Amino acid sequence: MGNGHVTFTTSDPDEARDTLTRLYLPLELLPERGELTMRLDATAHTALTIGLISFGPRIRVRCPPNAHYHVVLPLAGRARYHSGDGPAVVSEPGTATVFAPEAPAELDWAPGTEQLCVMLDGREVERELRQLLGRDVGPRLAFAARMDLSRGPARTWVEALMLLTRAARQESELLSHPLAARRLEQIVFDALLTGQPHNYSDQLTTGAASPGRSAVRCAVDLVQAYPDREWTTGRLAAAVSVSARALTNGFRAETGMTPMAYLQNVRLDRAHQDLLDTDPSRTTVTHVAGRWGFTHLGRFAAAYRARYEEPPSRTLRRRTW
Repeated sequence: MGNGHVTFTTSDPDEARDTLTRLYLPLELLPERGELTMRLDATAHTALTIGLISFGPRIRVRCPPNAHYHVVLPLAGRARYHSGDGPAVVSEPGTATVFAPEAPAELDWAPGTEQLCVMLDGREVERELRQLLGRDVGPRLAFAARMDLSRGPARTWVEALMLLTRAARQESELLSHPLAARRLEQIVFDALLTGQPHNYSDQLTTGAASPGRSAVRCAVDLVQAYPDREWTTGRLAAAVSVSARALTNGFRAETGMTPMAYLQNVRLDRAHQDLLDTDPSRTTVTHVAGRWGFTHLGRFAAAYRARYEEPPSRTLRRRTW
């Protein structure tokens, strides 16, 4: 599904079911006494759907087996979840539940429960895992069912979700740039894979020897030649045939920074040149930032000022031609 933002309220069970099916997947809604009031605020991206959903009365939701990973985060109320052959999990604000693909699930929402419901394309999640590991995987990726939102990695993941949601609500110019929008999706995928325990977590965190200088040099050349590609550490590592951990160690040894910090500096340099070369009446700082994958304008401006000792708006006003 392409990018889009939907705000919707209904008391019609069929309309609620059809809307959720369009945004997520076919669902069966079983409201208590047949009464329903649903409020929905959802953002659909290419490989990711994020929706704030609330129902008035108690309701059960049945989900068929599907090809996606799902995470549900109660913001108010209490919910009970059961997926496949696993035990039931009860979630309240402060915890979330992760569902694996290819298993049916049933969700029982108490009255007044409001949840953030996230659907992640299973193929994209697993592709990101392969790139982080630098190799193919064997058994299917399986996350721990319970996510503790008080932990740092989980908080980082939720912050990435909120950034995407806010940008969509504001119809941000940043999201008009495929590189920026895709980079936000990658942040969400990577934060989930590195922050939530799963059956490959130990392999992701095990130390790895630094690769030879030639692998780092090849990676540097790729970043310099193609800074507009949708690079992550995993994808860059796969391109030079080493693990993400090894590439990070090698970059730190050779450049004093991580691969993504190096990429940010290259993109800052390209943005700087664009600001110097572009007529200020024909572009904006937001447009240039989005073109080079910077998804948070305030952070872009701070990084830019630290590197060039002036705000990007001043650079734009003093063209070199």
